[in-house]
Amino acid sequence: MMGQGPIRVKIYEERGMKLLITGGTGMLGKAFQDIGCDATYLSSRQCDLRNLEEACTVISKHSPTHVIHLAGKGGGIKANSDRSKFPSAIFFL
Repeated sequence: MMGQGPIRVKIYEERGMKLLITGGTGMLGKAFQDIGCDATYLSSRQCDLRNLEEACTVISKHSPTHVIHLAGKGGGIKANSDRSKFPSAIFFL
């Protein structure tokens, strides 16, 4: 499967797709970068997607043809298993 990554990326480039990937510094965003996907990668420091004005500004600035939404709040094994401290922090923002 990993060997097919560059072929798929080339198809996106040939079709003139301009990708905007949210969660660009997370685990999935880094995986897209690792396969060489030419895109604009956003982190939560660059744009708070919960703020409609910020999200619209970023979309207007980059004018993507496609958005791949990978952003999310996670905490890994420790945070997910230690619910005594923050029982609903991951599920409700």
